[in-house]
Amino acid sequence: MTAVKETYWSWHRFWYGTVGAAAPEIIRLFKAYKEHELTFSLASPDLILGVAVSTAFIGLGGVFASAWGDDYPIKCIYNGATFPLLLSAWFSSAPPNLPK
Repeated sequence: MTAVKETYWSWHRFWYGTVGAAAPEIIRLFKAYKEHELTFSLASPDLILGVAVSTAFIGLGGVFASAWGDDYPIKCIYNGATFPLLLSAWFSSAPPNLPK
């Protein structure tokens, strides 16, 4: 008989997932800063939008890692790290052309 997992949410999985999701976001923000040579001031809309999007991706990476349900920390970090990459690849791909 298989054991049924009683808890669907784990703060440990969530925090490990957010650590994993933070790594690609830090790299993305650093590249955006270096490539465009952005100068951020505290009231800059670029800074506010960048931090808001990064925070959302990091939080969703933690939720994804917790929802995945694996209790190994390295797998939670991996799930959190790949989730923002998965979303950005999904949103950047163009939809296929409809047949004529």
